[in-house]
Order: sequence, then structure tokens, then C-alpha cells
Amino acid sequence: MVFGGVLQAWRLTGGETPPELDADGVRSFEEPGWVKIGMEFRLSPAVGGTHLSSETRVAATDDATRKRFNRYWCVVGPGSSAIRWEVLAAVAVKAEMRAGR
Repeated sequence: MVFGGVLQAWRLTGGETPPELDADGVRSFEEPGWVKIGMEFRLSPAVGGTHLSSETRVAATDDATRKRFNRYWCVVGPGSSAIRWEVLAAVAVKAEMRAGR
């Protein structure tokens, strides 16, 4: 599953309302002051079951926004990573319980 959009996460109230964009619109979006974000959850065959992974990519639309987002991410990033690991672990536990392991 892949999804994405544009946002201003570093702003206290979440920033301006982002435009509604399809995948091509996100790729071509270049208005300064935004970051484009794409997030993927992937299921892959693995020995004895299935491997669940997650990846997020972020691209700023201009240098000033990239610097703002980098400062924001220095604060938020560690907590975000911890939450991601917790979610992936919870999914694994539930899947293993359903599989009878």
C-alpha cells in the first residue's frame, strides 16, 4: 500500500490546507513552502511467513522548507521511528496469533 501528499508538518497547527492531488499531481507539485511525502507498507514473502516493512520518503519543494523540515524532524523523528516500530511489532504479534504461533 502506498499513499502520499503534501504537508507542512512543522507548523504548530499543521499549516495550510493542502491541495488534493493524485499521484501525478504530487510528483509534479512544486509550490514553495511544502514537503511532498510518500509512505509505503509492503508485504513480502519470507521463510516461514511474510515480512512487513515500511518506508517513508520526503522531498521539500524549496531549500528554505527543507531546512525547516530538517529542524522539525530532528525533534519529531526519533518518536516517529519508535511509533513505527511499535505499529509493525503489534501487527506481527496479531498476525502470529492468527496463524497459531
